[in-house]
This record gives sequence, structure tokens and C-alpha cells, in this order.
Amino acid sequence: MGVSIIRTTPQSAPPPPPAPAVPVVNDDQPIRFQVLNPSPGVSNPPPQISDPPPSSGLMSAYETYQKISSHPLMKGMVRLVESPSFRDNAMKVMTHPGRMNILYCEIGWFLFFLIFRAYLKSRVEGFLKKLLIGFFCFLIFWIGASSIPILVIGRPYLEIYKSIFNAFFG
Repeated sequence: MGVSIIRTTPQSAPPPPPAPAVPVVNDDQPIRFQVLNPSPGVSNPPPQISDPPPSSGLMSAYETYQKISSHPLMKGMVRLVESPSFRDNAMKVMTHPGRMNILYCEIGWFLFFLIFRAYLKSRVEGFLKKLLIGFFCFLIFWIGASSIPILVIGRPYLEIYKSIFNAFFG
């Protein structure tokens, strides 16, 4: 009985799986992907990622800007800010010596209306009547709250309201 030796050519080991791509961020260049050594047991192929064209981010930002700037609300905001009467009156309101009086009056108006509304709702029976009282108190409160600055500051504040109205509706 003889021993036979079979000689075979050594088989090469299978190639290691490709390494995953990890983004590397540099301040002066767009995002590039660097291949790192794979973890043991990872056999997923890396995603096929290509570098975006250098101007695609800038173009998408420009397209977004075009969409936003073409909106009627944005056009009204630009008209409002560019209006010299709005800017002049806004500076007058911001530098008016009675600014703190507006704050105190608004706080007093809020506390008064909180108590007044609670009193009115406590005197009424029925859901619908309470709902109507709440609605009318809401209207009266906001009319009063928006007229307090006009009473304290005067004409510049009223001109700001007019500028806002003209920018959006005029």
C-alpha cells in the first residue's frame, strides 16, 4: 500500500471585501469620500457615490432663492423694508421715550381683560353665550392692545400700520 501524494497548485485566497466609504470634510473643498479599512466580517459592497458637480449646491441654493423671492408675501416684505417711510417711522418708534409706558399699559390691559373676561363668563349660563362672550372679548382685547401704542406714541406708529397694509395689500 503506497501513499500517493497529489500535488495541487495553491489556491489564492478570495479578495477582501471592499472598504466602506466614509465622508471626509475639508473646509476648502467639497465633500470627498475616503476608503477606510473594512471591519472584520463586513461583506457589504460600498455604496456607489460620485462627487457632485462643484456648482450643484450653489445652483440649488439659487433655485430656492428664486422660488422664495417670487412669492407674493416675500415681495411685500421687500417692498416694506425698502420703504423709506417705514424705516423712518420705525426708527422714531424705537427711539421714542414712551416705549416703556407702552409695555406697562399693555400689561395692565392684559390683566384687566383677564379679570373682566373671567367675570363675564362666570355670570353667563350656557355654552353658546360663553363662546360669544369669549369671541367679543377677544376682539375688544386686540383692538385695545393695538390702539395703546397709537395713543402713547402717536402718528409714527399709525404710519407703520399704513406702510404694512400698503406693502401687502396696496
